[in-house]
Amino acid sequence: SGVTPEVRARLERLQGFVNTVDGWYQQMLDVPPDTLMRLIRMGSKVVGLLKFVGKQDRGG
Repeated sequence: SGVTPEVRARLERLQGFVNTVDGWYQQMLDVPPDTLMRLIRMGSKVVGLLKFVGKQDRGG
């Protein structure tokens, strides 16, 4: 097909990332606007909360 294994692997990782972001977006559609704005305003502080939820699959 003319696509190198390296390119195929990168495309597969990109597809996984896009699928993850799409799933997150679909979940966020159900979040009430006020709650969503609070989450957005937290910014990178949300990252600090990850240590409290345990190790999760990060898709990579």
